[in-house]
Amino acid sequence: MEETIHRIDTSGYACPIPLAMVSKKLKGIEVGGTLKVISDDPDFKKQIKIWSYETGNQIVAFTEQENASSTIIRKGSGFKGECLMETLKFVALGVNLHFMKTLLQIMPITEHCGLVFGFTYKNDAIKTFKALDQGKFAVEDIYFEDKDKSYKILNFICAIGGRR
Repeated sequence: MEETIHRIDTSGYACPIPLAMVSKKLKGIEVGGTLKVISDDPDFKKQIKIWSYETGNQIVAFTEQENASSTIIRKGSGFKGECLMETLKFVALGVNLHFMKTLLQIMPITEHCGLVFGFTYKNDAIKTFKALDQGKFAVEDIYFEDKDKSYKILNFICAIGGRR
């Protein structure tokens, strides 16, 4: 029996959207299943390696073409350190993330990367966007999943500064 390889194309999106798309797609795949990810984000290779390690998924193959990359991921059952040292590294990663969060609250960031929040209702997303914007966070856009399963930017007028 031939194995089904699921596929997702994240071309045109930058961090953190491709990882959010991969995570969402993998939720619908059984443990041991594979996902082929196409990306044109130059930082995707580094991001997917870290993300795969943190989530217990395995990168089976990674190939780069001229303007895109292809990654095959096998869905794991979650992080399980094979030895004490791996488990300690994983715990240290969590400590490092908390340290970085605290540091970023003190210092402004300039690198383009961030967080993705998922909402069921558009009005909740808009309300949260406005609250973050008013709090002087560097919020950018609201994406929604279209009927064809692609991600589009929601065009709306924000009460603050006429942002679209």
